Amino acid sequence: QVGDPIEAEAIATVFRSGQHDRRPIYVGALKSNVGHLEGASGLAAVIKSILVLERGVIPPNIWHERRNPAIKEEWGLHFPTTSIPWPENELRRVSVNSFGFGGTNAHAVIDGAQSVVRNKGPGHLHINGNAFPSQEATKLLVWSAADEKTASRIAQGYKDFLSEHTESRSPAYLEALAFTLSRRRSQFPWRTFCVSDPSQGLGNLSVPPAVQVNSKLQVCFV
Repeated sequence: QVGDPIEAEAIATVFRSGQHDRRPIYVGALKSNVGHLEGASGLAAVIKSILVLERGVIPPNIWHERRNPAIKEEWGLHFPTTSIPWPENELRRVSVNSFGFGGTNAHAVIDGAQSVVRNKGPGHLHINGNAFPSQEATKLLVWSAADEKTASRIAQGYKDFLSEHTESRSPAYLEALAFTLSRRRSQFPWRTFCVSDPSQGLGNLSVPPAVQVNSKLQVCFV
């Protein structure tokens, strides 16, 4: 509570001095949602700010009941308690302030991408490779089952079907099949796979023996 008025006055001093229309400066805090995240608070604030810019909505500060009396009304700071739409025809800009326990102070200014694209148009820096996948590329086909024999039998059935039906040899068909098998099928302990190459034909697909996945694997975030 001691630091909030100091930070609020600094924000008002810096940003209100450059304003001409005296619109309110909206202030949000993650602490009202999830509490103090200590070392992760700055990163969480950046994630929240990016979502605000993308969605175009200024979220409310939940559980906010009253303003700290040391934060003066004339500073022009507004702590929203309801969602506020952010107009699309203006620059969206968010400032993230983060203070460390040892006295560190980090500040990031994040602009919405829409205004940049609207004013300058998308350039080569906004393009990350080709947006359309290559249908001629090899496809990974995966199968899984509750036991080893069933997994092998399912894979063999698909192999026979692909070698007999000419319509299944089209790149678009294989692309859809690879997506369905990997993203729209339940994953079971026993699994096998094959790599299909439309240019090489599908009559000689090589399917290795099914293996059982290790259920004791642990996730480590680095």
